[in-house]
Formats: sequence, C-alpha cells, structure tokens
Amino acid sequence: LSRVYLDMQQYDKCIEYSTKVINDSNYALEDAEGFKTYFTHTYASKETVWCLKMLPQDDKLSAGLASMVYKAEGCWGEEGYSEPLLQAMGKGTGVEDFDARWSFVCPINAKNGLDLIPTSKLSNQDNSPTLVSHPFLRVSEMYFNRAEAYAKQNKNTEALADINTVRKNRLTAHADSYLYTAADAKDGMIELVLKEKRSEFAFEGLRFFDLIRNGKDIVRDYWGYHTIYNGSFTTPKPTLDMKGVVIKCTDPKVVFPIPAQEMDNNPLCQQNEGY
Repeated sequence: LSRVYLDMQQYDKCIEYSTKVINDSNYALEDAEGFKTYFTHTYASKETVWCLKMLPQDDKLSAGLASMVYKAEGCWGEEGYSEPLLQAMGKGTGVEDFDARWSFVCPINAKNGLDLIPTSKLSNQDNSPTLVSHPFLRVSEMYFNRAEAYAKQNKNTEALADINTVRKNRLTAHADSYLYTAADAKDGMIELVLKEKRSEFAFEGLRFFDLIRNGKDIVRDYWGYHTIYNGSFTTPKPTLDMKGVVIKCTDPKVVFPIPAQEMDNNPLCQQNEGY
C-alpha cells in the first residue's frame, strides 16, 4: 500500500502505511556488514518484507536473472553498472571504501566489445552464483517511499532524515562524513531521494517506475546492449538521438499492454494506446 499510495499521489496515506512497516518490530534494516551478505539469505532477514523464496531445485542456472548480471562459471554477466549509476553511488568521493553497496561491484568483464561491470548483488544463495530469493519489498523501500512523499509535501527535513537512516545503515565507517545535508539537495529533495534510491535498489527493478512516476525520461547514454546494434563505438558514449538511448516518459508504450486474455474475456475492453 505504501507503494500504491505513492503512485496515486496520496502522500499522507503513503506516509501512514510506510510508517506502520517501519515501526513494526518484525522488520529492521540490515547494518552495513549484514547487507554485504543480505542477498544470500533474503528470506531469513528482517530487512525483507516480502520475497519469493527459491530452493536449490529452483535454480535456473544460466537462464536465471543472476546469470545476466553476474560473472562466474555458467553466468553470462551481460548487464552491469553504468557510469551514471556509479556516479550516483559516489564514485570518486572516497565512499567506495565504506559503502557496503560497493561490495557488490565486480571487476570489469570484457565481452563482445564492451567493458561491462557485473554485480554480485543477486547471487550466491546456497553458494550458487545463479540462485537468489528476489526481494520484492524491503523495509528500506518504506523509508524511501516515505521520503519521496515527504519531499512532495515540502517536508524536506523529514525526507532527508529518512534517506540518511538507510544510508547510515550501509556505511561501515565514517558515517558522519558521508551522510547527506540540506546542501546536497541543490537540485531539489526529490532528486536526492531518487539518487540515493537508485544506489540502494540497483538491479532490483524499481528505477523505471520511479522515473516514470516523477515525469522523468529514461536516458541510457552509455554503451551497452541497448545501443550496440547501432554500429561501431565512434564516440565516448552514445548520443541522445541514437535509437534506444532516450525513452520519453510521455511515450505511450511506457504503459504496459493489457494482456490478450483480458482483452478476449471482455470485448468492451480497449487496449492501452500504442499497442
């Protein structure tokens, strides 16, 4: 409900339901050291609100999500950290040595002409590089949902406190040096919330919805498999006019199509624009 009310722009309700989860003793943020191994046992952690528990017999090996983002024997490692994502995570600021989220960043994997930087984030449950019980809801998201709702009500002090609560639990040392201040929100508190949420939930499938909900285009101006088909690498990064680099938030296809079965069951149903 926290996520639903945020999408519906019912910010008081979002704050109410986020707070209920945050204050529930069944849930708690992992500290920095615990977060380094969180994805190996998401189903047993108080950080997890809801996950899909996978068993060893559910391991899809090279066909699994983990295989796509991790580089190990039997893995493809074809997706990874983009330069904009690394910048959002604080590349070059010194925080790399103290932020547990940097522990998931793997060495460069040169493949098909690309220097990819895989992640170990969604891997290594039961010592398998391709097995993970994906968390669909984490208590950390409740803090970010509430922070975004606060920011949209111009309650910037409360929003800053929420994102710093999560950030502090990801820093192994020198937390006071790397927590955000009001000065870090020079581009607006919403931008700061989304920046830190991008670092926290990289590869977990939330970024698309965060951008669209806030009326922001998807800009992928870095070399990857979304642009490799355009030809040889003739520039430091793809230009904005290249196919696949910019997806407008107003593009009708950012709204999912209604499933064919639903259309068949209801002859009065009209398909979403663009399909």
